[in-house]
Amino acid sequence: MRQEFNLDSLTTQGLEEIDPEARVVNPEARQLNKEMKLTKLRLGRLRNRLAEPALSRNVRMKYESESAQAESEAQTLKTKLEATPTHVKNGQLSEPLQTLPSVDRLIYDTIRMMAYRTEVSIIAKVMSCNYISSIIQFKV
Repeated sequence: MRQEFNLDSLTTQGLEEIDPEARVVNPEARQLNKEMKLTKLRLGRLRNRLAEPALSRNVRMKYESESAQAESEAQTLKTKLEATPTHVKNGQLSEPLQTLPSVDRLIYDTIRMMAYRTEVSIIAKVMSCNYISSIIQFKV
């Protein structure tokens, strides 16, 4: 989400490099995990369709071939995932990760946390007022 909306750049101009020796999540492993989950989800859907008793022979054969293809794809992804380390040093990445300056990040995180807590407490009060008013209206 940070990369999509670039939320951190809204509050500050500069970014600082993360220590090259710091261990970070490998983006390649993250992408392979995502592809693996999607493949397993597709495979599950195909298996559910195959379990339907009222399928015609042509449709069943189509689903069986798609299922076999998805299984081979899942196996390939599994071997790639096993060979890919889940964490690497930041210096080993082709594009090292960056972060907000630590002092600014603490201040902005504190402000965001206070805003979130305020929002939650307001919603709780509004919900309790609506609940009490609905009880009063129901009894009258």
